[in-house]
Amino acid sequence: MMPISLTELVRLLEQRNHIFSADPTVITEQLRQNHQDNLSKLHRRAELIDRHQELADRLNRHQHRIQWLLYMAAAVWFITGFMGTYGLMQQSALNFFVVLMGILGMNTIMLFIWLINVCFRRQTQSITIPFLYGKHSDAVGQAIAQLDSDAMFRPHTMWRRSVVMHRLTLMGLMGMFVAALLLLLVRQYRFTWESTLLSNQTMTHAIAYLAWLPEKLGFDVPTASAILASRNHLDETNAATWGSLLLGSLLCYGILPRLLAWGVSVWQTHRHQPELNLQLPYYQNIIQRWQRKIVDSDQDYSPDPVRQSPAITLQAASQHWAVAVDMLPQNNPQWYQDVLGQEWLNQNVVASRDEWVHLAQTAAAQPVQLLVAIRAAQTPDRGTIRRLASLGTNVIVWLWTDSTSDSSTQERLQQWYDVCEQYGWTWVKCNNVKSL
Repeated sequence: MMPISLTELVRLLEQRNHIFSADPTVITEQLRQNHQDNLSKLHRRAELIDRHQELADRLNRHQHRIQWLLYMAAAVWFITGFMGTYGLMQQSALNFFVVLMGILGMNTIMLFIWLINVCFRRQTQSITIPFLYGKHSDAVGQAIAQLDSDAMFRPHTMWRRSVVMHRLTLMGLMGMFVAALLLLLVRQYRFTWESTLLSNQTMTHAIAYLAWLPEKLGFDVPTASAILASRNHLDETNAATWGSLLLGSLLCYGILPRLLAWGVSVWQTHRHQPELNLQLPYYQNIIQRWQRKIVDSDQDYSPDPVRQSPAITLQAASQHWAVAVDMLPQNNPQWYQDVLGQEWLNQNVVASRDEWVHLAQTAAAQPVQLLVAIRAAQTPDRGTIRRLASLGTNVIVWLWTDSTSDSSTQERLQQWYDVCEQYGWTWVKCNNVKSL
């Protein structure tokens, strides 16, 4: 979910005129020639805008705060379940049904409420906890808060909330089970049951139905005679079977149903993966800028022929190196940064024969994609072409111009285009590169 969160956070901040580490307009233009799908380009754009990973760090810290809050909540639920059951079983004489309802009553009601909400798709009100967002007056903190609020009623987030709720309730039930088990191990209890309206036969059948599943799982359960003997009498003889039924009921009718609900919620969370809404005007404007073409409607207009570079494919499995031929682009030592939306490892300038040989040998020893900066006004002589050819075909030529560019530069550009086509190199067009 992290790429979507970062992309959405950049959207919210950009709409609020936030100042980023990198200019979003420049990054958008740099990604124009990146031939990935629009969704991948939008995620990459957000990563490049957050060049120093300040926003990503804030999102990570926010997620860590939520995780620690959930850990503490789980501990509180376990302790609460343990202490509640401990308090309920302080007396040595226990009414079986009172103890059972005290342990499972609220859990059963909460589970039925959850089932009703799921069946009728009812939404519960969200709660905002200010300290989760750091400095709430900070623009980034407010944007993260809005991001969580906007996602609150989306299917993925709603099922994630169900996962959290069931996980916490399971911790409470585990605390109850542990407390009941420990007390039954170290104390001698006597069990009874009472009823004003129900007959012996009715209660015998009811307890038999209740004991059916625990008995299948190996728990000892009271017999019909033991059930009758415990009515209005504190039965110590069959106390072990009543205690076993209590533990079995807690497991079968408390923990297992809640565990099943938790599993369903996890499955639904994976089914409803979060998606970026590309129909928002913000994303549509960016996508249209990438797809926009200038068309002249005059019938008598004949455009100059434009040489199109073949589609540039960035090799994901390769390293990405950037090298300048003979000299760096003027006033731009960071020329390679974010070209085509890719991070390039700077290999500086190659000029001498030994430097070319070393670069060719190093590149041949491992999968490498090279971005080679060449001054467009430089003539594509045989020596330069031969050295470029020694680097293989996985080369992208970055042709740059300077303030002294003239008609002769355009002629040499055409020559470079011919050379690139002949040797199978792709190139970055000069009109998409900032003149320096």
